[in-house]
Amino acid sequence: MEALARKDFTEYDRLRVPVAETLGIRLGTLDDKVEAAREARSSQGSAIVVEDIEPWAEPVHGAALLDEMSKAMTAHENRPIIAPAASYSGVNRSSTCKLHQTK
Repeated sequence: MEALARKDFTEYDRLRVPVAETLGIRLGTLDDKVEAAREARSSQGSAIVVEDIEPWAEPVHGAALLDEMSKAMTAHENRPIIAPAASYSGVNRSSTCKLHQTK
């Protein structure tokens, strides 16, 4: 049944009558078994083919990479931005202020 479940619908349609006769079962029974096998295959996901991966030429710093990825993913979120307060009149403020995005 697994071999039949892997066939596309056209090829299965061409093979179903001789296979049912060989197995000595009704076409409806064969169809039900093949459909069940297809559903079982689709619920398991599909095979992943991993090609040979060539390592990056330079060392990669994992923590810095994760920081960059995090910034890139959150850059488009619609939420308040926390930014350092601007310094003015020669006074350096170390506090932060909330700036709200406007649409």
